Amino acid sequence: MTTTNYLDLDINKLFEEYTIKEIEAIQKKIQHESDRKKIELRTLVGERYRDLILAADTIRKMKITSEHVISRIIDIENKFGELQKISYWI
Repeated sequence: MTTTNYLDLDINKLFEEYTIKEIEAIQKKIQHESDRKKIELRTLVGERYRDLILAADTIRKMKITSEHVISRIIDIENKFGELQKISYWI
């Protein structure tokens, strides 16, 4: 019995075609596959969580950088305004 057939098992047919020992062996294979999938899923979730944290940190840094850029633009606008006032009086 292959791992691809585990989801398609018909319990009644299983007990008709296999001995108890064979059914126990199939059950062990299914349990092993289930445990392997749990570990695989846990690893995948952990990797995605790290990716999410990294993305959040990057977004936070981008926010800080854009705030600094906006602040500098406001400073430049203020300086231009001051220069316009000075040039008006000259």
